[in-house]
Amino acid sequence: MKYVVKRKFRDKFNDLKLYHKGDTFETDSEKRAESLINGGFLSSAEMDGTENNEPPEKEGTENNDPSILDQNVGPVKEAITAEMDVEQLNNLLEEEKQGGERKSVIDHIEELLNEKSQQEQE
Repeated sequence: MKYVVKRKFRDKFNDLKLYHKGDTFETDSEKRAESLINGGFLSSAEMDGTENNEPPEKEGTENNDPSILDQNVGPVKEAITAEMDVEQLNNLLEEEKQGGERKSVIDHIEELLNEKSQQEQE
């Protein structure tokens, strides 16, 4: 199933891939599509490949790339999971320390990194 992206987002289930407004998002999961539609990230109509269903022109500049950290604390902590690799977690930790400096987000990322470190030692 293909959908037009309505609002920029990073796909937490696809290595934090960035999708811009106007991009085409493709998934085989109706549940995933429904979640993104309900969140306002995707158009509610599935693309059928006809000319009338082409994605609109992309908007914005490359400097406007949103970060997973641009959200409130709750959604940030939900999006940052142990499924991420150490490099991703370290990058997010550094970004939060430079920008947001929210203690609960920093603690969450550090906890995940500590868990990964303990797993590697076992």
